[in-house]
Amino acid sequence: MKKNIVYNILLSFTNILFPLISFPYAARVLGPKGIGEVQFVMSFAQYFSIFAAIGIPIYGVREIAKVRDSPAKLSSTFLSLSTLFFIASVAVSCIYFLIVCLHPYFSSNQHYYIIAGILVFLSFLICLFGCNSVVKKPLSDLESIQIKTSFVDLNNNKVDLTAFKGKRIVVNYWATWCGPCLKEMPGLKRAEEVLKKHNYTFILVSDETISKIATFKKVKNYDFTFLKSIESNETLGIYSLPTSYIFDEKGNKLETIIGTIAWDSEETINKLKTL
Repeated sequence: MKKNIVYNILLSFTNILFPLISFPYAARVLGPKGIGEVQFVMSFAQYFSIFAAIGIPIYGVREIAKVRDSPAKLSSTFLSLSTLFFIASVAVSCIYFLIVCLHPYFSSNQHYYIIAGILVFLSFLICLFGCNSVVKKPLSDLESIQIKTSFVDLNNNKVDLTAFKGKRIVVNYWATWCGPCLKEMPGLKRAEEVLKKHNYTFILVSDETISKIATFKKVKNYDFTFLKSIESNETLGIYSLPTSYIFDEKGNKLETIIGTIAWDSEETINKLKTL
């Protein structure tokens, strides 16, 4: 968040400062007529960039918002949008260059139009590949959680949840003040004991202080893997406790459970075995 604020301030500052420096120099070199011609050429080229977009950005925001919680679908949707944007950009650029090269109206300042078209097309490519570098590969759901917040153990050592890949993981969000959380914990412990042989590990996460979590563990004598979330539960969109996530060996989310369940019931145990 802090980095984004700094970057936005720098961008706004640059957008103000650069024209103040460059425009007087360009006006002196090109003169009033030359400035007018360049501005007209750039405006003409940018109209084609509007046609190339054909509403893709607005459509893309809507489609990405639908799958924002699924990294695999997010990556697939972004790839489809990028491909569509690239095809539209190439098609419109070809039409632009055909017009400025073949129509006699543009012959007097044809080099200006060609340069403007190349600059606009390069801006398409920079935007496309710059965004693509952010979504190079699909992230697992476990990696997505790790990006949104960080975790420490009861010794305040940083813990990476992706280190648990290779096991089936139950991540249970709870709190010492949460009555339903405490009520389901004995069943959660019995389920862990049964499911260990099926490659399950149980991790209990709270956003309370380390001392509070450690005191609870000592008093109740539970030997779960207890972690503290540095950010609040709301960072992950968790507004109800307990909330549990079940991940497969690759870190992909299999199921979300909101509220208490009978973890040690035969039905639940069998379901977890077959997920």
